Amino acid sequence: MKTKKINLEEVTKTPVYSIKELQIEIKKLLLERDSSLDFKTFLIQTLCKYRDILKDKDCIDGVFFREVEKDIQSVTDRIKSILTYYLQGKINSAYAALGRWWNGNGKLGFRPFASAYEMQENQTYYRMRNKEGNKKFDSKDMFHVPYSLRHILKNYRYSITGFPCLYIGKSIYGCWEEMGKPTFDNFYISALKVKSPITLFDLRLTRNNFSDIESKRSYLVSLPIIIACSIENNSENSSFIPEYIIPQMMLHAILLERKNNNRFDGIVYTSTKSISAPKLFEDEDILSNIVIPVKGYAKDKEFCSYLASKFNITNPISAGYEFLKKNNETNGKSKFINYNDSIFGSLENDLKFKEFINIFNK
Repeated sequence: MKTKKINLEEVTKTPVYSIKELQIEIKKLLLERDSSLDFKTFLIQTLCKYRDILKDKDCIDGVFFREVEKDIQSVTDRIKSILTYYLQGKINSAYAALGRWWNGNGKLGFRPFASAYEMQENQTYYRMRNKEGNKKFDSKDMFHVPYSLRHILKNYRYSITGFPCLYIGKSIYGCWEEMGKPTFDNFYISALKVKSPITLFDLRLTRNNFSDIESKRSYLVSLPIIIACSIENNSENSSFIPEYIIPQMMLHAILLERKNNNRFDGIVYTSTKSISAPKLFEDEDILSNIVIPVKGYAKDKEFCSYLASKFNITNPISAGYEFLKKNNETNGKSKFINYNDSIFGSLENDLKFKEFINIFNK
């Protein structure tokens, strides 16, 4: 990307509008969707509003609108074109347009703006699965869906039907939000430790790791894609979900990337569920999720050798059971849990101090 000279005197005079403030505005825009408004119309409206915000504020953390205006418009036009092809049933044309855009040179190519996120060695991530009756899961049950069961894989935001991917989160809380807040006795959780660095395509809305002005420009240019990937779908049970078109296209771009120069292994993104979730923690990055598609296929193996070489994984634990036993682990004198210290005892104690009301007097 060509660096443009900045007039320092102009920057000094210009009121500072931060990327953090911009992220808050975009979240508000994403929550404005009327359920009767179709995806394409809402997306185009939101991208126009995003451009209007930049034009109105003029300078975002030192980046002037005129510096990124043409690139943002180019990315927006490409998204519209790919989406139109797809919705017209011209699927091959949509994927061809994606390939030309992603791999093109100069003004045609998106790669110079594609930011990277590094999973570092020894970092820990998490994977959650709902329980299945009384079945006891082990570490293999917590990895990606095995090749022999790929026929059960459905259509999700960042997935291709029948193509296994490893889905993990930066925190257990993030996994819990993404899974739809299951009850604590209804899921297993495993930890995965990174064995060697992994590079991901960064599609997080709530990024804050900007090393220089160039990384800020790249983020602003990428935001139309991030917005297109962050619109919550109107119906989970529909056979066709248009909100998944662009995210799935981005996953396909990663597969193209592997074929050509192998820069990215997967995608890190902000969960759409987290956009409407109450802000319980200051660090919003704990709501980031990761998808890494399998690499290759071996008939004699159930799991991807490449992903297995990148992660070690624990056997899963049950959150509900851990809540029950955790206090006993600090007290080696008894094999029993002190009931008053258990989650049940704690709840009973809390209730004792609530007001007791006769139902007829309420």
